[in-house]
Amino acid sequence: MRIPRRDDTLEHPELKGLYPCGEGAGFAGGIVSAALDGMRVAEAL
Repeated sequence: MRIPRRDDTLEHPELKGLYPCGEGAGFAGGIVSAALDGMRVAEAL
């Protein structure tokens, strides 16, 4: 399952306050990519 998020805010387009992240290494392309995605979302908050 993929949860959408806006490119500019990294927030879900319809559910305010939901910041999807941590899709896992399989989706993100690797464990480092998944970790960096988590860091990006944490900084966006």
